[in-house]
Amino acid sequence: MATVASVIRDVRNRQPRNGRYYAVAIDGRGCSGKSTLAAAVSTSTGWPVIAGDDYFEPLGSGICTCTPSGAAVWGGFNEVLFQHDVLERVAQGEFPTLRAYSYARQRYDAPEIFRIEEGVVIERCFTFSMPVAWDARIWVETPRDLCLERALRREELPPEQVRAVWEEVWQKDEDSYIGNVRPQELADCIVNGETRFLSQLLNPEE
Repeated sequence: MATVASVIRDVRNRQPRNGRYYAVAIDGRGCSGKSTLAAAVSTSTGWPVIAGDDYFEPLGSGICTCTPSGAAVWGGFNEVLFQHDVLERVAQGEFPTLRAYSYARQRYDAPEIFRIEEGVVIERCFTFSMPVAWDARIWVETPRDLCLERALRREELPPEQVRAVWEEVWQKDEDSYIGNVRPQELADCIVNGETRFLSQLLNPEE
């Protein structure tokens, strides 16, 4: 089975699909370990990371997540900006123009050119279905229940609010995505999100 290291090695032996730089997608359930893995890949390759969470707006910003009952319980992703700033530009081999949401100022920062030398790592749920010809797709496989447990530990909001949005909205969306898109079958590499990433990353053998 391919490892992260062997996948990156193979990527570097090909020409970038967008004609300018490599684009690697890291996908998985929420709280599966995508951000941690992306940081490890960045350290080993020198490639910067774009985190989808930079385009997540808080409740009250105009974009929200609602439970099936219609109650607004959380913020949501600004898909329009993420598509415009990141995906369209990466697909064309252009530099993204990032403008992360500032919770302190309750608005997006001014757009800044995100310069990429050799490659970039983009981590976010559902990336495998996004309109980019990825040079590599890495899936973080972590049990559903463990992801929820991590979310309850990580989030600072009341546990009942966290559980409601994760169980009633986000995890159901993830279940649908996994069932329909089958990201494990599309992945160039599957990483175990229950164990430490370092050994999985550094072992170049298949």
